[in-house]
Amino acid sequence: IEGLSKKKKTTKKQVRDYQQQAIDAWENNGFKGIFEMATGTGKTFTSLNALKALEKHYSRMVVVIVVPYQHLVPQWRKEFCEFFGYEYKLLEAHGYAKDWKKKVNEYLQEYALNTIDKLVIFSIYDTFSEKTFYSLVEKYLNNGSNLALIADEVHFLGAPGFSHGMRSIYKFRLALSATPERWFDKEGSEGIREYFSKTIFRFGLKEAIPKYLVPYDYYPQLVYMNDEEFQKYTILAERISRVSSFAKKDESDRTNKYLLKLLIDRANIVVNNIDKKKRFEDIIIMLKSKDMVKHLLVYCSPQQIKWASEILDKHNIIYNKFTFEEALDKREKLLLYFAQGKYKALIAMKCLDQGLDIPSIRCAIILASSTNPMQYIQRRGRVLRKFPGKEKATIYDFVVIPSETAILTKNVLSIEQKIFKRELTRAREFYETASNKDEVLLALADLMNKYQVYFGGENETGDK
Repeated sequence: IEGLSKKKKTTKKQVRDYQQQAIDAWENNGFKGIFEMATGTGKTFTSLNALKALEKHYSRMVVVIVVPYQHLVPQWRKEFCEFFGYEYKLLEAHGYAKDWKKKVNEYLQEYALNTIDKLVIFSIYDTFSEKTFYSLVEKYLNNGSNLALIADEVHFLGAPGFSHGMRSIYKFRLALSATPERWFDKEGSEGIREYFSKTIFRFGLKEAIPKYLVPYDYYPQLVYMNDEEFQKYTILAERISRVSSFAKKDESDRTNKYLLKLLIDRANIVVNNIDKKKRFEDIIIMLKSKDMVKHLLVYCSPQQIKWASEILDKHNIIYNKFTFEEALDKREKLLLYFAQGKYKALIAMKCLDQGLDIPSIRCAIILASSTNPMQYIQRRGRVLRKFPGKEKATIYDFVVIPSETAILTKNVLSIEQKIFKRELTRAREFYETASNKDEVLLALADLMNKYQVYFGGENETGDK
């Protein structure tokens, strides 16, 4: 795992204008800052060029590159090697890297003794935030060494379990994410901004489509709760309201854990809505009839994987699962076979949300999606990367609507409005940069009028 790169510089990619603007902004801000760039616009390539700009000022350097998941390390390592060639000694530090503690100690000692001049360590947030890791770094590099940190998908770093990794020893700091703000975590978001200075460059989808990313059509799939689901949702909503009021006075861990459980149980009713199964099969039948079941990505919850697999089997679609249960080497083969078209579809859970470059995806069916913008913005980005022969992407997103049969008392109407508003928040994000905006409006118009909740924000019902 460790050692010199075996490749010379082979990259011939040119830095795009907006990428150069980001690099200049980082340099002008003292080599600190956040790149808030849409998924697929080249955050990795931009950061490597930013590092190259930093090298012009310093002949010796240690770089730590940290990512959320171990399966992202090989991708980063490959791009780093192609860009820098023989310049750096390479090392991986995470649970799957044999004797990583011993090797980190050895390599940092060599750097401190001037035996090597350039070292890059690839790690994951779990390891990076451990005392074992940062103690070794501080042991050898606490004397003003030129230590740079590149944090990919930086929103992870604001989590309480990972924030210990944000050490003052890192002299140069670059954070990357399409969504650096942490959802419902003001303290974590502020910690990220304070540590990395601020967002110094933004480049969103509106700027990226169609020159750098493919346009997309968005088709919200309306599915309804049955009476049982809606009744369970209503009971949980009432409990959440009571416990939330109590939690403001009693901030004990026990109360907060109970509130979190209620919130998860409520969310799971929407995520695992029973009506999704039939509608999913309808979409598969339609896509197959048009010979469009290829390079298809299906996002599932753990509970949905079994029946989604059964439906693909039923219609003779060659697919495979891409989850945390598959070994790393198998995942790499799956992605290769998917790009080659040997697998028509991948069924994925959260491990495909972050960082992986799979430009061949042409169609995504989102069976399970939270109301967390970090998740659904990242998932959309997976589908929009350019690929030979790919002119447009298609996204089918399941939007859960309250029960059709419930009697609309004032209390029931209030709950239904809140359900629809949560789902519409995600739909609005997809709508704003979709190619088929008129179709989206037509599909949702009756429901927006029913609940007086609109894309534009007028007459929106509050969710208190």
